Amino acid sequence: MGLVNVLDELKQILDKKGIDRKQFIEQIEYAINKANQLRMMAYDNQTYNDIIKLVAFYTAGGDTHMSELLRVLISTYIAITKGLDAENHHYFKELVFQYLLK
Repeated sequence: MGLVNVLDELKQILDKKGIDRKQFIEQIEYAINKANQLRMMAYDNQTYNDIIKLVAFYTAGGDTHMSELLRVLISTYIAITKGLDAENHHYFKELVFQYLLK
């Protein structure tokens, strides 16, 4: 599933559940930052994947479908921004979050 498809599904879920998108974006940003920090503690790929799944599950409040979407979002976001300089990282973050807001 592509990043844009994940964002589209997340928007539908947020609207259906009546969740404020701006507040949820703050939660996603926090989750991405935490997952990025915690992944540095991972000693293998399985541990890395488990960390991302747990962060996504926590952020989704236990909703398994939303959790899977967040897992994809977090993993993809970290993979794309891994080698970016600060300016391009900020630009990509704005693209993702503005897409969620619209």
